[in-house]
Amino acid sequence: MLTYKIDDEIYLSLPRPEIDSTALFKLINDSRNELIPWLPWVLKIKSIADERETLKRNTHSLDTTHSLNLVIWYKNEIVGSISLKNWDKNNKKIEIGYWLGTEFTGKGIMLRSLKGVCDLAFNKFEVHKIEIYVASDNHASNQIPKNTGFYLEAKLRDHALLFNRFHDENLWSLLDHEWRNQ
Repeated sequence: MLTYKIDDEIYLSLPRPEIDSTALFKLINDSRNELIPWLPWVLKIKSIADERETLKRNTHSLDTTHSLNLVIWYKNEIVGSISLKNWDKNNKKIEIGYWLGTEFTGKGIMLRSLKGVCDLAFNKFEVHKIEIYVASDNHASNQIPKNTGFYLEAKLRDHALLFNRFHDENLWSLLDHEWRNQ
């Protein structure tokens, strides 16, 4: 299993569809009520087989859609996912998306995972800019980039359609020289 160590408690890995789909489905299912308002894709994951197929598609996405989806492990347990996506190699820019199982929030796991993925993006992929889009009314998720040193670049009005309702989105960004000077 290819892994990227964040610290003594957290590491990231490429998903193994046949092995990780059961744990990820259980985590999604247990966190469904908290995830659905912000992540409509959760509605499509109705079974372990659905999660397995999603993981299989995602394992090929680095070449086709310029995305890298990683599983977050905390104390050797799957607790969520973080993704580098929409990699614009011409402009050396990439987006990050993330989610965490409800029972694992408030432990600093996502904050540390985001820092690790930023390090990976800036040092291994040599991007210049990382962007994160978060619904403005998702207060907990907005704290993650804020506490990681991201800059609130813009509030994009009615930028995300979630369940037949438009939401404003905050665009958070971090530049490589800002990261290096933290």
